[in-house]
Amino acid sequence: MGSFLTELRRRRVFRTSALYILGAWGLLQIADVLFPALGLAESDIRYLLFIAIGGFPVALIFGWLFDISSDGIHRTAAASAEELEARIPLRASDYLILTSLLIVLGVIGYGVVQNAENIPLPSGNPDTQADAGDWERSEGPPMIGVLPFAHLGSTEDGEFFAKGVHDDLLTSLSKISTLRVISRTSVLQYADTTKAIPDIGRELRADAILEGGVRVAGNQIRINAQLIDARSDEHLWAETFDRELSANNIFEVQSEIARAISTALQTTLTEDDSDSLDIIPTSNLAAYRAYHEIMQWRDTIHLNATTLPTFAEGLEKAFTLDPEFTRPMVELVNALALRMFRNPDKEALPRVEELITRIGEIAPDSADHYTAQSFYFYYVLEDYERANALIEKAQTRAPSDPKLVSIQSWIQRRQGDFEGWLASAKRAYQLAPTDAELGRSLVVRLMVMHRYDEAKKQAELVANTLETEDPNLAMLRSQLAFAGHHSLPRLEQSIKAILEKPHAFDRGTFDLALLLWELQSAQGKYAQATETLTRYLPAADAYAGAPPPGQLSLTLEMGLLNALIMDDQATLGDFLAEAKEALTITTETPDEYLGSMNPLSGALLAHAEGRSELVAESIAPLWSDPKVDRAIWLRRNQICQLLALAGAATEATDCLRNSLDEPSGAWHFLELLLAYYDPVRDSAEFQALWQELLREGWVVEE
Repeated sequence: MGSFLTELRRRRVFRTSALYILGAWGLLQIADVLFPALGLAESDIRYLLFIAIGGFPVALIFGWLFDISSDGIHRTAAASAEELEARIPLRASDYLILTSLLIVLGVIGYGVVQNAENIPLPSGNPDTQADAGDWERSEGPPMIGVLPFAHLGSTEDGEFFAKGVHDDLLTSLSKISTLRVISRTSVLQYADTTKAIPDIGRELRADAILEGGVRVAGNQIRINAQLIDARSDEHLWAETFDRELSANNIFEVQSEIARAISTALQTTLTEDDSDSLDIIPTSNLAAYRAYHEIMQWRDTIHLNATTLPTFAEGLEKAFTLDPEFTRPMVELVNALALRMFRNPDKEALPRVEELITRIGEIAPDSADHYTAQSFYFYYVLEDYERANALIEKAQTRAPSDPKLVSIQSWIQRRQGDFEGWLASAKRAYQLAPTDAELGRSLVVRLMVMHRYDEAKKQAELVANTLETEDPNLAMLRSQLAFAGHHSLPRLEQSIKAILEKPHAFDRGTFDLALLLWELQSAQGKYAQATETLTRYLPAADAYAGAPPPGQLSLTLEMGLLNALIMDDQATLGDFLAEAKEALTITTETPDEYLGSMNPLSGALLAHAEGRSELVAESIAPLWSDPKVDRAIWLRRNQICQLLALAGAATEATDCLRNSLDEPSGAWHFLELLLAYYDPVRDSAEFQALWQELLREGWVVEE
C-alpha cells in the first residue's frame, strides 16, 4: 500500500486531483453569480456539480497516465530501477494532503445527496412529487406567494412605489395561465415579517415565495427581487434592476420578473401569457401615481354613498391623465354600476356605457373589457347568464385573480347555482388562504348548504391560519359548537364575549348583535334584547348607509320585529308611523303600497298594520316568479320567520321544511328555537317538524 501511494505521488496524481477540485470549486462559484444574471435558475448549478463529480475519476486516470510539462503532454514513464530503490516513504505532509482530499470528497458527496433530495418537482404532477415539506402540494400549476415589497429608502415616494410595484406585479402574474398566485389580501400580513420562508410557505400553502424591495432616489428606481423555494428555502432566482423612474420602466421590470419566475419554476408561457406581459398599462407616470393613490386610499375606507364621489373623482383623474389607461376605467364601471344596482336612479348609465365602449376600443379581448361588461350585465341589466359568460372569459385572461372568482360566485348565487357558488368560494380561498373574509365566506356557504361537519373542520382550518381572532369566524364556530351542546345560555355568553372584544365596527358586528338579540329573545329576555338593539343599531345604519328605495333601514326593520315579538303595541305603532314616513307612504291601505316595496319589508309592514293575511301574498312572488333573484332563496329562513310571526302555521312549517332541505340560512340545530316561531310553536304542523328534528338529534327537549 505504501509503494502504491508513493507511486501516486511520483505520478503527481495528488497534485492533479487538488488542482481539479480547486478548479471545479471556482467554476461553481462563478456559476453562482452568473446564473441569476443570465435568467437561469440557481438550482441548475447542481447539474454542474454532477458533471464535476463525474469528471473527477477521469482527472485521476489522466493524472496517472500523463504528465503535463512545458514540452506538452507526455505519457508518464514507468519507474526506473534506480527510482524503485530510492523510493522515499510518504511524509506527514503527504498524509495531510491525502486526508484533506478525502474530507473534501466526503463533503462533496454529502452535498450531492442533499441536492438530489431537494430537486424541486413540478407541483402539477402528483406522481413525481417529493415529500419535501409538511403540507401537500395542490393540484395544478405552481403556487407562488408575492410578499409586499420592502421600502428600502427614506422617502415617501419609495413607500408609495413599493406598494404600487407589488400590486402591479400581482396583477401581471395573475394573468399567467401556468402559474397560480396567492391573493394580495393574504400576503399583506407579511409586510416587514421576520418569519422564515418555509413558515410563510406553509401558511400560504405556496410552492415558491417572491420577495423584493424598492428604492427611489431622485429620478432613479432600483427594484430587487428574489424567488425562493418555499420548502427547501433555496434561492431559485435573484436579480436587481436599476432604471430611470418612469411608468414604462416599472412595467418592463415587472414583465422581466414574471418571465424569470416562469423560467425558474420550469413552466412554459403560452403565447397569450407572453402577449399579456408585453402590455404596458400606462406610460404616463402621473396617471400611474393617481391610480395607485386612489386605490391605496380605497383600502382604508368603506365604499358607500358618502365615499363613492371621492373614489370616482380619483379614478377619473387617472384616466384623464392617460385616456388609454383601462384599469381605473374598470374600477369606475364597477363602482357606478353597483350604485345603480342599489338605487334605481340610472343617471350614471350613459357614463358606464361610454366607459365600457372605450375599454373595448383600447383592449377588446382583455380581462378588463370582459370584467367591465360583466359588471354591466350583472348590476345594471341583471342578466346573470350573460354576466357569468363574460366573467368566465375574463378568468381565461387572468386565471389567478381571486376578485374574478368572487364576482362569479355572486352571479352564481343570483342564478341559484349554489353548488357553483360553493365551488367558487373554495377556489377563491385556495388563492387567498389567509384571507379572513374569504375563509369565513367559505364556512358560511358550507353551513348554508347544511354541510355542518365540513363547515366545522373548515372553520378550524381558517382559524389556525389567522394571526388574530376574527370575530365573525368566532361567531360561526360558536354556532357550530352549539350543535353539540344545545345550550342557549352558553351560546349567548359566547356571543357576548366576542362582541365585547374591541374591534372595528362592520356588517359582521351587526350580524353578531343580531344573533345575540335572537338568542336573548328566544329565552324571553326582552329587556336585554331591546338594550342590544339600542346599543348596536345606530352604528349599523351609519355603516350601511341609506337603504335602497322600498326597503326599510336596519333600525326600523329591527324595531318593528322587536315590538312584534314582545307584543308591544305602543312601540309597534311608533315604529310603523316612522317606517311609513321614511318610505313616503301616504296611503293607509297596504294593498296599494306593497307592490312597490321590497317583498320582505312589505310583508313586515303588512303584519305590523294588522293585515297578516297579506304577508303570504307579499312573499308569494319570491317563489313563483321565474325571473326573481335566486339569491333571496338563501334567506328562506327570513320568509319562514315572517310567516310564523303572522301566525301562518302551515305556510311557515312548509317553508321551514323547504329551508332545511335546500340551501338557506336556517340551521337545523338553531332555527326552530328562535322567538319568531312562538306564534305557531304549539301548532300540529310545527310540532310534527320538531319531533322529526328531535329524533334526528338536531334539537333536544327543553
